[in-house]
Amino acid sequence: MSAIGSSDRGNEDLKERVNAGVRRAADVLSATLRASVRLEVLLVELFSGPDLERKARELQMEALCGVQLAFKGPLSGVALLLLPLADAVQLVVALTDDQPGTSELDSIRIATLVELGSVVLNGVMGVIGSGFEPRVRYALPVDLDDPVEALLTSRGPARDVTAVGVKTRCTIEQHRTTGEILLLFDAGSVERLWTVIGREVGVRS
Repeated sequence: MSAIGSSDRGNEDLKERVNAGVRRAADVLSATLRASVRLEVLLVELFSGPDLERKARELQMEALCGVQLAFKGPLSGVALLLLPLADAVQLVVALTDDQPGTSELDSIRIATLVELGSVVLNGVMGVIGSGFEPRVRYALPVDLDDPVEALLTSRGPARDVTAVGVKTRCTIEQHRTTGEILLLFDAGSVERLWTVIGREVGVRS
C-alpha cells in the first residue's frame, strides 16, 4: 500500500469524501428499499504500481461478484463494488423475497445487484467527483464480467493507474456482508483530484 496524497490533510479530506458518499448511498437505499440500511467504512487504502498489482491478485483468488461504473471527463476510470458471491446471493434473496433455492446469480438477481451497486457507486463517485468543471460523466452500471486483474490490465500499465480501496460493511435488516469498493483512476486523474481537494482544504483552513 502506498499513500498518494500530497498531504495528510489531503488524505483525510479524501476519506471524508468517501464517508460522505457512503452515507448518501445508505440514505438512498433506505428510502428505496424502505428498510434499515447501514453502510460503514472500515478502511480506506490507496494503491499504485506493484501494490495495486498485488491487490488485484488477492481479489482474483476470492469468489467475488460485482458491479462496475465507468466514468470519464476530468476524472476517468472505473468504480467497482465487489462482494463475496455467497453473501451477494443471500443479500439479493433477502431484498427480493426470492426463494434461496440456488447459490448462483441468475439474470434477475444480477439485475437487482446492479441496481444496488449503482446506488452505492453513484453515491460515492457523486461526492468524490464534485467540484470539477466540466462535470464527470458516468456510464450505465453493469455487472462485472471480467476478472479484476484483467480489468486492471485493460486500464494500462499499473504504474499509470491509482486505486482507492474502500473496505465496507453493509447491513440490511438482519443481513450483513463485507465488501469492497475499488476506484481505479487513469493516469492524470488523481493529480486533478488532489488539485481540487487541495483547493478545498485551502479554503477551509
